[in-house]
Amino acid sequence: MSPTLNSPVAIRSRPDWRLAAFVAVAAGLGLGLGLLTLAPARLAIAGAAVLVLLAAAACVRILGVRLGLLALLIATCFVDRFTYRVGPVDIRAEQLAALLGLGVVAFWVVSRRDGWALLRPNLSEALLGVWFALSLISGLTAAPDVSRSVKAVALLLISSLGLLLPRRLLNQSRLPLVREGQGGGGREPLDTMVKLLLLAFAAEGAYGTGAFLAHVFGSTISLGANPATGHLSGFGTLWEPNVFGAFCAAGAVAWAWLGPPRFRLTWLGIAACLGGTLVSFTRAAWLAAFVVLAISLAGQVRRRANLRQLALGMAATAVIGLAVFGAEQVADYYPQVPGHPVTHPSGRSLLALLVNSIDVIGRLDQVPTVLGDLSRQPLLGSGTASYGEQHPIAGQPEQHIANLELSVLNDTGILGLLAFAAFAVALARVTWQTRRDPVVSGLGMATLVIVVTNTATETTELMITWLMLGLVLIAVDAAKIPRKLDISSG
Repeated sequence: MSPTLNSPVAIRSRPDWRLAAFVAVAAGLGLGLGLLTLAPARLAIAGAAVLVLLAAAACVRILGVRLGLLALLIATCFVDRFTYRVGPVDIRAEQLAALLGLGVVAFWVVSRRDGWALLRPNLSEALLGVWFALSLISGLTAAPDVSRSVKAVALLLISSLGLLLPRRLLNQSRLPLVREGQGGGGREPLDTMVKLLLLAFAAEGAYGTGAFLAHVFGSTISLGANPATGHLSGFGTLWEPNVFGAFCAAGAVAWAWLGPPRFRLTWLGIAACLGGTLVSFTRAAWLAAFVVLAISLAGQVRRRANLRQLALGMAATAVIGLAVFGAEQVADYYPQVPGHPVTHPSGRSLLALLVNSIDVIGRLDQVPTVLGDLSRQPLLGSGTASYGEQHPIAGQPEQHIANLELSVLNDTGILGLLAFAAFAVALARVTWQTRRDPVVSGLGMATLVIVVTNTATETTELMITWLMLGLVLIAVDAAKIPRKLDISSG
């Protein structure tokens, strides 16, 4: 009797050298991109392009064209801390990887007889297109700085390739459902993609946790001071501690439900991700991880989890928590940084840090300001990236809205909020329809963590949120294929 789809026997196999090679390529790419930030601007962007191309060649060699380009997207999305200036625009490696993937898809479109089918959008993609159209119209008609607004819309469009490209790259209708020599089990390319994602989460969490603890020896690499408290938090290779915490929390959820059938020592992945969540000091991520795990344990999906591995992961996280507490006692995590407040010694405690409400109050203070601005343009809003122009700090338009829903309402008005909500509902609907598929439910719960944290940290300009949504859509498409094959083979 052949193993059933998604069973441990079907998915687990002998150690795959490709996974280790991917981690090595991703680590080398991250190290190289980090070092390039020290180089002059022209050399840095040229070097970044060369590194991305070399990483692409390595990933394609290891995993093939489709999986290789998708693996490159995953790797570059986890090193978005590093930016390179090109005129008025900051370029990230993830954008270079996405443009490379877009070029490959465009080649397929024009070179194949049925290539135009790749451009056909599903419902959620079409609704997203409506929202982008409204964003552009709002920027052209209402934004105080039209060029700044149009540039922001263009960057959002490039970031949204994280959602649009995976379905085109890992086109299930063109990939074999069963690979010879894999012991059956069906969707081998999809399962390989899941393994790559899990390893990226674990590596990111382990690196961020190690960098935080290394401050005991004086290192400040991958650490940033919280503007409200002055306390150092870990950001790994991601844009800021809030983003790092959100994705480590999502990684913990993904490892809890997708790890056991694929890796024997799942608890290591869970602990690495939860450790990263701890040292980010992102309270929204802590809460999101707890709530999603609690919801999961209360539902039928708990039957798919390995509770022993989850318990071991939580125990290992407690050990990491003790190490973090000990590091706080040994080293000074409140350095005097120019532009940051001087914290009183009595407030230098983890409890004082956790109950600090300055950032929460700052987010709430933005609500009446946005509603006041919206009264002038209620339908189309004030234009993308307009908030900083209308409410600058020290004469510079650096301020941004931290809440996703409030940002969408400010930038695109009531019509834009309705279009974006329809896009979210369409995504949620197709995910819910295939929720019994283990990969869909696992990726869906991990993405839910990010959605929850986006209410406190707006990250649409970063590709990694879009990528998680794109991976969910891949799993949804794959979940529908076996039923069709069963009917045709009957």
